[in-house]
Amino acid sequence: VGQALVEGLFTLAAARKAKSVFLEVAVDNLGATALYHRLGFDVAGRRKNYYQDPSGNRMDALIMKYDLTNKNLA
Repeated sequence: VGQALVEGLFTLAAARKAKSVFLEVAVDNLGATALYHRLGFDVAGRRKNYYQDPSGNRMDALIMKYDLTNKNLA
């Protein structure tokens, strides 16, 4: 389901002439990070201490980018 949603986002963004798609994901969210890498996202940066869990622990967020240029999403 997650993959279908992201691929739908790619199609919508390309139709609106976007050049890139960005997202943020917690560094400990290994399942989501693996999915995004598999779909072609690259790590573009990191936000230190961006997320906080219910116990107060803070963790970084990865900023990920998908380049829509040179992609056939029609």
